[in-house]
Amino acid sequence: MTKLTALLASITIAASYSLPTRAEESGLVCALVPVLTESFLKTHVAIKNASDEIYQHTADQMIKRIDPSKVILLQSDVDALRPKVLTFLKTMKTAPDCSDIEAVKPLLV
Repeated sequence: MTKLTALLASITIAASYSLPTRAEESGLVCALVPVLTESFLKTHVAIKNASDEIYQHTADQMIKRIDPSKVILLQSDVDALRPKVLTFLKTMKTAPDCSDIEAVKPLLV
C-alpha cells in the first residue's frame, strides 16, 4: 500500500510542479493524473480500487514528500493543503480540478 500511495503522491506532485510549456513537452499534466492512477490500480496486485484510506494515506505522503523535514510548511499550511489534496484525489475520476493541486505552488515559493 505504501508503494501505491507513494506513486500516487509522486505523480500528483510532479503534475503540480510542471510549468505549462514544460508539462506539454514532457507529456505529464495534471489532467493525466486520473488516467495514470487508474492504469496503476488496474495492474496493482493487491489494490484494485482506491478507497478513502488510500486517499488519506496518499495526501499524507504527498505532504511528507513536499516537506520531509517539516521546516517549510506551517501546521496551518498542512491543515489547509490536506483537504485540497483529498478533494482532488476523490474527484479526479469524474471532474479533475487541478486548481486544488495548484495550491501547493504558493506554499513552496
